[in-house]
Amino acid sequence: MRSYLLVCSALLLSCTHAGNSNPDYWAEFVGAPTAENERLLLNAIGDDVGKCDWGKKENQAAIPDSYRQDLFDLIASGDEPSLRVGLGVEKCLDGGDLGDFRRNAGFFFDSSPDLFVDEMLKQRVSQERFVALITRLPLSLTDNTSGQAKLVESRIVNLERLQALEGSPLVERGKAALGELARPLAHSEE
Repeated sequence: MRSYLLVCSALLLSCTHAGNSNPDYWAEFVGAPTAENERLLLNAIGDDVGKCDWGKKENQAAIPDSYRQDLFDLIASGDEPSLRVGLGVEKCLDGGDLGDFRRNAGFFFDSSPDLFVDEMLKQRVSQERFVALITRLPLSLTDNTSGQAKLVESRIVNLERLQALEGSPLVERGKAALGELARPLAHSEE
């Protein structure tokens, strides 16, 4: 009887943690997004991230729903370890969560463009990914083309101010993409 109870307890415990194998690491990280907690979290979820793909239920193992908004808020506030974690789990996000991640990464860019671009270069982010992050605009500007145009222009100016990176293919592609986005916005204001 005792061995039966032990087996049942072990089975119950494993079922309660299924699909959410890294909650303690996530709780530690969002509670204190330090470089050390970042390292521990990314090590813990590495295998799960490797299994991620668009629309897969396994994505929850890498980044549970309960921690997504916390991560996005930290990114928007300009937290560097959170941005790196976000880049690490980006492939585990889809739909609205992917859009939320990219919009919040844009907020990070707005507050610290030099740190943002430096991190993109360190992480070897592709030009396409970089463009997706800096061209996502806040939902609050959905019906405000004037606000959209001002934000896009601000982002172009921020990229132009990065003198040390002038001529960088990443920065140049970002400026071109924002310029393409600015043209129809300028016409809509007329």
